Amino acid sequence: MFVAVLPGDPSLFDVALALVMLVGMPLFVIAVLAVVAGYIRHDAEQYLEQLEADDLETADAEDTAYALEDEQVDEKRPENGSGDDR
Repeated sequence: MFVAVLPGDPSLFDVALALVMLVGMPLFVIAVLAVVAGYIRHDAEQYLEQLEADDLETADAEDTAYALEDEQVDEKRPENGSGDDR
């Protein structure tokens, strides 16, 4: 009868399984963590780019609003700048 866990008689299969468990499993876990970290980093970079683009659009809109407001104020001022119509 074949018993795989006899301490005195390790077979080639037992040695290969031990190497896979000692080396392969940690490498697999590290690979999974690297993929997850890469995905999170990629997603964060896209989110920050989107926020920066939205901030630029908002800043452009505010600049346009201020420019239009300044034009309206300039139109209300008299040409001579004194405020007197004499």
